[in-house]
Amino acid sequence: MLEGLRSYFLNRDEPYRSVHGNVEQCVRVESVDLDVSGEDHEIVILMRDLKRPECVFGRRQPAVEPAIARRPCAISTA
Repeated sequence: MLEGLRSYFLNRDEPYRSVHGNVEQCVRVESVDLDVSGEDHEIVILMRDLKRPECVFGRRQPAVEPAIARRPCAISTA
């Protein structure tokens, strides 16, 4: 899933554009990563405002699926 998100966000030729009131914002996604440092894993997306290149900001979203290492291992004894 992480590779799919990276492919979707990072392989764009055009920046993302949005308009809020009279202000147009253009951003490019810099990175898409999985943060596993805490108990609840999160997807972290960092973006850069192209009109203010020094402005890097981000978004965190819970990673809904549990990590593979947390899934119980089913062992068949049959």
